[in-house]
Amino acid sequence: MNATDIINLAVPFFIALMLLEAIVSWRRGLGFFSLNDTLLNLSLGSTRQVVDIFSKVFLFAAYVAIYEWWHWLDLNVSAWWQWPLVIVAVDFLYYWQHRWSHEINLLWAGHLVHHSSEEFNISVALRQSFVHDLMVYPLYFLLALLGLPPFEFFIGVAFLAIYQYWIHTRTVPRLPEWIESNFNTPSAHRVHHGSNPEYLDKNYAGVFMLIDRVFGTYAREEAPVRYGLTVPVKTWNPLWANMHCFVELSRSSMQTRRWRDRIKLWFAHPGWLPSELRSDEPKADTATESHYQKFETRISATLWRYCLLQYGLAGAAILPVMAFAAQLDALQIALLLAFATWSGINVGGLQQASAWAAPSETYKWLLTTAAGFAYAFNPAFTLIAAASIGLIGATSLVWLYAIRRHIRLLPSNA
Repeated sequence: MNATDIINLAVPFFIALMLLEAIVSWRRGLGFFSLNDTLLNLSLGSTRQVVDIFSKVFLFAAYVAIYEWWHWLDLNVSAWWQWPLVIVAVDFLYYWQHRWSHEINLLWAGHLVHHSSEEFNISVALRQSFVHDLMVYPLYFLLALLGLPPFEFFIGVAFLAIYQYWIHTRTVPRLPEWIESNFNTPSAHRVHHGSNPEYLDKNYAGVFMLIDRVFGTYAREEAPVRYGLTVPVKTWNPLWANMHCFVELSRSSMQTRRWRDRIKLWFAHPGWLPSELRSDEPKADTATESHYQKFETRISATLWRYCLLQYGLAGAAILPVMAFAAQLDALQIALLLAFATWSGINVGGLQQASAWAAPSETYKWLLTTAAGFAYAFNPAFTLIAAASIGLIGATSLVWLYAIRRHIRLLPSNA
């Protein structure tokens, strides 16, 4: 069992905590959740967990190999009091990979998806990039060189990830000062997700705020927090949310004349541009504009019902991969993941009434139905399963055709 397995076991508790917070928000009229935003968070989180099944196998295998071949010390944890030291060591390296992810364009391109939500609730903890870990995880290999055994490392990483889940909330007020001074709390993490100028690039540590205090990156929650990016992404499309910054960096790089600036662009601080791409006009600071409004779209209840069904089917496709990846072959995993990802993209497009969304959804179901019938001839696949896919696909296509006039945005005050 590795860290990803432990986190997968904790997923039902994550979902239960998210539902509890949503109920509290609804009963008290707090407005902490947006359905559009929450669906995007869940879509990004489920995709990330599936990709992690494969990427973390590679990264953990690399950690084990480095430890077995080159570790300097034998740091076996044999007493309970040594476990906090493991957490501190993992958190120290997490601080630096997290900080560099805010200070280096290439890393920020992967990390900013987590900061792109203009809400702040427990579902935002699931809003994760599926490529970011591949860029920053190798920093943890220093612990393998030092001599921290793989099992202890896996537990430390899993603890860090699970701990950070509960701090994504507005329902917990600022805690007593001795807790706030030493540990990452909802208050400290609200600051980290703020786009207020005084909150930018603060509170990086995963568990221990003392690390931020030592390196001068701690900020206390005082002014109301404005969540999200200084330049909002404005999309419900999980693929674009993940990749838009990489696309923008690539475009800027191609427009840059000097090779030195093309390379520097990827490693400079976010916001830096070569001189020929800079605008003399000051950019509006969305964190302080009095007329600032959250990105939101409204669609009909009829279209929402279709979107929710398709998102539910996407979740149903993800669950077998998370639970039984070892029993599935590569083609089955690829098909299930492709269906879930494609569904998430289409649902995001339908929420924005994008012109490409309905045709894309039509092609998805035509290909899915065809794949279902093709698999009917596979001994490992039952005729009932193939017929079910065909029935769901036909129903979805008929429903989509029937509601095509509803695929439009409603006025914001509707």
